[in-house]
Order: sequence, then C-alpha cells, then structure tokens
Amino acid sequence: MCDVLLLEDHPEVLDLVQAALELRGFTVQVCGTAEAALAYLRSGAPCQVILSDIDLGRGMDGFAVVDEARRARPGLRALYYSGHARPPAGRGLGENERFLEKPFSRLALFELLAELGVWPGGAAP
Repeated sequence: MCDVLLLEDHPEVLDLVQAALELRGFTVQVCGTAEAALAYLRSGAPCQVILSDIDLGRGMDGFAVVDEARRARPGLRALYYSGHARPPAGRGLGENERFLEKPFSRLALFELLAELGVWPGGAAP
C-alpha cells in the first residue's frame, strides 16, 4: 500500500519530496513518468492520493494523468504542484483536488494533504 503516489520527472525534486514525505511517515510510490503512474494506478494497488507536478515534459501533464486514472478510480484525490502561481486558465480544481505553488514548504504540503484527508497509514491523528 502507498499513501502517496509521487509523479515527478525531475529526479532531484522527486528525491526531496519523497524524503520529506517519508520523514513524516507516509509510504511513497515514486513514478518518473505518466505511463508508470498510470500502470501503478491501473494495477489496483491502494493509494490515498496522487501528488503530481503539472508539467511533466513531453506527453501527458499531471491533469491528464489524473483524468485518465479517474476512469478506473473515480474518487482519486490529487494534489498538483507547479512553478506557476495557479493552475492554467480554464482548469478549475474539484473537491478532491488541491494546488501547491513551487517552491513550497513541507508544512504547506502536509497541510494540503490533511485538507484532502490524507494521513500516514491512512489514519487521521
């Protein structure tokens, strides 16, 4: 089981975010590509939330990955992050979605995960 599926195409960012999450007690499944994230989610493996960079380079962006994943997992929670101040024009956030501007603090990350009801091990404190 993973608490957080982390989708990030830059290894240095992935390592930093993964370390912060694991120090807080979250179990993390890391994926460096949209395809790897979708394969993991389609496998039926448990996951509380997908934490995804919006800009993943070539191919699908973070929004498209979540939209595709929700075909099989409609209630999937998502926390997106980007170096842009807000999501792109025309893309609103749903009830199970939050947005975090880079650079972000660990505290801001953990607060938004808590807003989504995501806790280490799946249990609220």
